[in-house]
Amino acid sequence: MSRAVDVQELVEGRRLYAPERPKAIYDLSTSLECLFKEEALMQTCSWGENLTFYNGISYLTGAMAGALVGLTCAPAEAEHGESAKLRLSRALNQSGSVSRTYANRLGVIAMLFAGSESFVFRNHGKDIM
Repeated sequence: MSRAVDVQELVEGRRLYAPERPKAIYDLSTSLECLFKEEALMQTCSWGENLTFYNGISYLTGAMAGALVGLTCAPAEAEHGESAKLRLSRALNQSGSVSRTYANRLGVIAMLFAGSESFVFRNHGKDIM
């Protein structure tokens, strides 16, 4: 065993660490750092935090997926002899329309998921998670 491993000890939730010099011991905390005691006791995010996170991620994912689908469908709808400017406009309109639809659908699903998760967690307690 190396000297660094010998010096590491767990003392009341703290780890003593001495990399090279045995006399220089640094006291590093291994517990979560919270400002208030209530935050340390809370195991999950609040309903608002879950709603914001899930809805934001889902909306952005839906917007990106919809834009890709719209861009792939736009050339199929283009007519022969259209100018490049008109084709670009058609592609942007198609991707915007599809991405808006996908983003809104995934956002609603995320809202339902966040609400039901918070409802179940609140009514059944911490033992379910």
